[in-house]
Amino acid sequence: MQRLYEARNSWEARLLIDHLAQYHIRAEVFGELLNGAAGELCAMAYPGVWVMDNDDLERAKVLLQEFLAREALGPKSGAWLCPSCKAEVDSGFELCWQCGALRRE
Repeated sequence: MQRLYEARNSWEARLLIDHLAQYHIRAEVFGELLNGAAGELCAMAYPGVWVMDNDDLERAKVLLQEFLAREALGPKSGAWLCPSCKAEVDSGFELCWQCGALRRE
């Protein structure tokens, strides 16, 4: 198990976990609940994303860079059509609500 990334918040950490899961990479978030203890701990406690299998670390680093680049672009506008099940999905989502397929546009 190795640390991959220190997320800005729990939301970002969970999105990254979901992104990695799309490629069958198991990862966990540690330190996610430390914000509740902010008065007792260092104020710079951010959730860490850890890859569970050391053999997946290099691939996870590449996927992390793709994830961060996509996040920097912001949400795409307009609804999109799922490439797998053809369901219409709102623009703010990267995964299909019906089958879980990843947006490919």
